Amino acid sequence: MKNVKIIVMLVGIMTLVVVAWGSNIGTLITFSSGTTISSTAMNTNFADVKTAVNDNQTQITGKLSNAAGAVTATNLAAGSVTASELKTNAVTAVDTLDEAGVGAADGLGDFFLPENGSYVEIGSLTIVAPAAGSVIVNYDGYTLIQHDIGTNSVMRTSLSTSATPSQYSEGFEVLGVPSNSPTGSFYMNNSGQHVFPVSAGSNVFHWYGHMLSGTGLIYVMHGYMSGIFVPTSY
Repeated sequence: MKNVKIIVMLVGIMTLVVVAWGSNIGTLITFSSGTTISSTAMNTNFADVKTAVNDNQTQITGKLSNAAGAVTATNLAAGSVTASELKTNAVTAVDTLDEAGVGAADGLGDFFLPENGSYVEIGSLTIVAPAAGSVIVNYDGYTLIQHDIGTNSVMRTSLSTSATPSQYSEGFEVLGVPSNSPTGSFYMNNSGQHVFPVSAGSNVFHWYGHMLSGTGLIYVMHGYMSGIFVPTSY
């Protein structure tokens, strides 16, 4: 009888554990005082408990699997996971979709800006954003202005997401040589930056240049562009 009581107690404990943490077991066979306990009835109870426990394991494994989207903000209460619950390097860039990303375009060549003021595309850069956010776009190169005395030699560069440039583009810089400067070649650094809001997917940024005034030649040389995706606004 003592062994029977121990077995019944174990079944009761296992029932509480399973009900508290996962699947319902269903109705177990119960025993009353003076009733003969058969091995068939006990085995049936144990089989039901085993089935429920195994199903719990399947559910837990599914929730904590490496499948994308297995655990989302919906599954987690605010503050339920902190640094103390995560081992060092437990979460890496491979496990996240909104980490910062970077792209660059180098070796853009040398570009002549015509006197008629028409726009020239110096370079372009494509950033594929994993989600909506912002992209910080930079451009850099150097400018050669072959200046003629008596005329202002002025050029302008800018950034745009449009394939059709205009004077209202972003991140612009104006460089020039005053008309009273001696005739000669003037070298200057040419750089600019702008933060663009972006949507998830492919985003193209253009770097344009054009001459505003002057009679000499103006070149933009050895250009470089870079873009950094930032998922969060502050």
